[in-house]
Amino acid sequence: MKIDLHLHSENSSINGDTIKWDSLYDSLKKIMLNNVKIMSFTDHNYYSKKLYLESKKLASTAGIHVLPGVEINVVNKRDKISHMLIIFNDNLNDEQLSLIETRINNLTKTGISINNINDFMNDFETIRIIHIGKNDYFELEDLDGLNYDAFEISKKDHSNFKKIIENNVVSSIVSFSDTHIWDKYPQHAMLETYLPNNDKFTFDYLKKCLLENKDYTKHRIKND
Repeated sequence: MKIDLHLHSENSSINGDTIKWDSLYDSLKKIMLNNVKIMSFTDHNYYSKKLYLESKKLASTAGIHVLPGVEINVVNKRDKISHMLIIFNDNLNDEQLSLIETRINNLTKTGISINNINDFMNDFETIRIIHIGKNDYFELEDLDGLNYDAFEISKKDHSNFKKIIENNVVSSIVSFSDTHIWDKYPQHAMLETYLPNNDKFTFDYLKKCLLENKDYTKHRIKND
């Protein structure tokens, strides 16, 4: 079961990202053709309830499960910005989705401090995935006391990832496309993430897998 929990919609352009996006339909079609079963749009410091509800409805017709999510800027212990994906359970009512939207969209472009990130959205059930082996990463010193469920990497020979593994820090390992240019999906990603097959593409199943501290990545077979 392939999953991709790091995808950028046109909404990421609000915070300065370069996004090439034709339509929601076209993007979901690419997701379907790449056999992704669980996905999330995780725009930078921005969440759209409207986009989530529209994508959830449309994707369900293709057997794809959409989870609400965001990519948060976190000011780490070295006063640099690191990135954390926050994925929410999709059993939320309209009022709760609106509350998520308000809290996230009131963040500054800098984001939130590492001292406050654990309490951010702690009244919601979440999965937290931190950059370790890709740009804008958390270093070893940042991990003490940090609440996270998995490491996101782009390559296994990344120096920071190797350093953390060598220090016997254990977590599940995932890799997502981080797609900004949709006509090139999955863009530059050379690793993909697969969970064991299951007929229920749910938040609870995803959370359970990530708590098992396994490496769920596989090298992508590039199409000619």
